[in-house]
Formats: sequence, C-alpha cells, structure tokens
Amino acid sequence: MKLDLKFFPDPILSAKCEKVTDFSKDCLILIDQMKKALYSLPGLALAAPQVGVLGRIVILNMMKIQAKPEMLVLINPIIKTSEGEVALEEGCLSIPEIFEEITRPKRVEVAGMDAGGVEFVMEADDILARVIQHEIDHLDGLLFWDHLPEKKKNKLKKKYQKNRPETKTDLERKPKSIKNFSSRAFSGSAPRQ
Repeated sequence: MKLDLKFFPDPILSAKCEKVTDFSKDCLILIDQMKKALYSLPGLALAAPQVGVLGRIVILNMMKIQAKPEMLVLINPIIKTSEGEVALEEGCLSIPEIFEEITRPKRVEVAGMDAGGVEFVMEADDILARVIQHEIDHLDGLLFWDHLPEKKKNKLKKKYQKNRPETKTDLERKPKSIKNFSSRAFSGSAPRQ
C-alpha cells in the first residue's frame, strides 16, 4: 500500500484518531511505510492521519531534530505534564508554505508505546517538545493554526487557499477508519460523520 500525503482541507486532518491496541504485522508494515515516507519528505515528523490512516501513530525523524540517526516511533502518545512557554514559527507538511508563530509549552513529559507495544515515558524540551505536541495535535484532529485566534486562522486559510484552491476531489474525500488499512492492525470504531 502506497501512502499519500494528505493536504488541507482533506477531512481526515480534522478527524480524531483511534487508539492502537493490536501490534500485528500490519501495524509494523504501516510504521515502516511511514518511516520511508518521512525520509522522502522535508518535514521533521509525520502523524498517521497525514497519510490517510486514523491511528494514533507518530514518527519523528531524530536526525533532523537532534542529529541522531534514528526514527522515533510514538504510539498512543499523551502529554502527562508540561511547563514553560515559548513562541516559535511552525509549519506543516499538510499545509505547505504556510508558517506562523505558535506558543506552546517548552518542556513536556510524554507517555506512549514503541512499535512493539512497550510502554515508556520520556521527557522532551525545546524543538523535540514542540514537534511532539504538533504531531499529537494531528492525532486529535487539530492543525497548528487551530491554536491561533479565529481571525488570524482565517487569514492563513485564505492565504493557503489562494495558493492551492480547493478542488472537487478535496471536498469529496471522507476520512477512513484505520480498519481500512487492515482490520487486524487496530481496534476501535470508525469516526462519526
């Protein structure tokens, strides 16, 4: 299965993802495909809905974030604690060429699972903390501009749509349950429309 990057206004980007409960071969194949996709993209990280899958999976390219030659896999990540505050410019693979300053916590403690389903807790600060928060937002159906006041958000949407106008196919796409990737890979119900 080839993974295609999804762009705003694809409705899958505003759908809440399902928790991963089955770490089968299909789940590992998806993770491997997401890693390969991220290697070929200019971004720092990739969340499953950005490639059309409603599962709580995030891949981070640690080479680009902290000069470590590895990909970090976060499954079902949640932020347990956060502290500090810093405003930095953010962008998103799913909203190309749009950037804006977003205020987020400077440090976070994140709980999640690795690709084998082993639970872990990690601390992250600075850019790693920001990237993790941005990707967890994707899992909850949020884009970075959702942190902005409505007026600013609408201005950015108009700017984006001016450069990439909506097409009929953009408007016809519907979010797919992660069950469409494989009924064995995940559990949970399809999102309500």
